[in-house]
Amino acid sequence: MAVLTKEYFEKILDTQLKEQDIRFDKKLKLLKDELSQEIINEIGELAAMTARRFDELERKLDVTERVERLERIVFKISEALHIKT
Repeated sequence: MAVLTKEYFEKILDTQLKEQDIRFDKKLKLLKDELSQEIINEIGELAAMTARRFDELERKLDVTERVERLERIVFKISEALHIKT
């Protein structure tokens, strides 16, 4: 019959704690990896939104430049024809 000693229980407890630490470390790494991927996805979405907004602003700016150019042409035509606006 085996004798149950304090050292025996400490060894078993130590082994179990190490196994739990390993499982905890694996879970922690998995959560960290998932969070990292979520952050990467969110950054990608924000970058896409920003790019779309810049494209929209660029289109509006192009229209503004065209309108200003047309206004200058109309002004020159009005001056040449002596039309007051």
